[in-house]
Amino acid sequence: MSATVSNSLQSALNLISQQPRMFAISIAIGFCSDKIPSVTLRALEALEDLLGKTLSERSRVVFYDDQNRVRTGPINVDEVIKVFSVLKKYQDKGIIFDIQKIHYCLFEPGVCSAKSLDFLSFCIEKSCFNKLNKKDSFNLISSWRYEKNLPDSEISLRSRQMAFNSVRVIGKRKDNETSIAKIASLVAFHSFKIQKATRLYDLRVENLPPEDLVDLPTGNYVVRMYKPNSNSPKKEQFGHTMAYMKVSKDYGIYYDPGAGLTEIKGVNKQGEKVNQIILNVFRKWNVSKTRLYKVFPTNSKPYTFGQQNTHLPSKL
Repeated sequence: MSATVSNSLQSALNLISQQPRMFAISIAIGFCSDKIPSVTLRALEALEDLLGKTLSERSRVVFYDDQNRVRTGPINVDEVIKVFSVLKKYQDKGIIFDIQKIHYCLFEPGVCSAKSLDFLSFCIEKSCFNKLNKKDSFNLISSWRYEKNLPDSEISLRSRQMAFNSVRVIGKRKDNETSIAKIASLVAFHSFKIQKATRLYDLRVENLPPEDLVDLPTGNYVVRMYKPNSNSPKKEQFGHTMAYMKVSKDYGIYYDPGAGLTEIKGVNKQGEKVNQIILNVFRKWNVSKTRLYKVFPTNSKPYTFGQQNTHLPSKL
């Protein structure tokens, strides 16, 4: 190998060690294109294309979040009563919101349901990732995040969650039915309706098939997980609520109040990454019962992104 080619390759290798792979290989090709055999050049270009595709399908954390910071502190009694009144008006069959179960004090559970549903409500109202492009959508979400971290907003989230936590199951209903009724009652606060998007999985005895998530039509979803407890008035010991926006078959946004906002790229990644997040939550909190619900505004067709397939399985 000539000294010129050797020096060019060494310069390229130095850049590769310092910069992201795709860009370093591009630079290496630029250095050496007139010095190396065409077969090697084509191989480098093919590698560049492969790495470019890999990077384009890579998920990333847009921002981190931690509901533990919000879950204790002062509340607004008037707002608790106001939220409770709305919930009481729209409570689903077999569900009641019990004023006697509201305690005006510091409380241990997080604010995941209040924050996840608020996130979805905000994104739907602002047409994030629908009429707005990604840049404008993320700018709006950044403003939402900033606003929700202000003291007054944290008080509002805690107050709302406290009203949510007053939900009780009445009568004898199957676990499958009570889980639907509870979520339907909570989303009604934002004037939402739900459709079952998946069956009710029990992660203690089965895996959540990634293909079930890949096949979901575009739209907005509530992901609800809980640890069952037949002796509890809520029929669960505790639970966790998250939000998933499937914008297209190869692009999605996932919000977990206990972890943050994740951007998911790639067709297969929609199933793999969502499945990974759900399994991590299960392993951390032992919330085994899991189901996804499609969410859309009341008195409207299911909210979707563009002219995508909106069909959900009829038997879940």
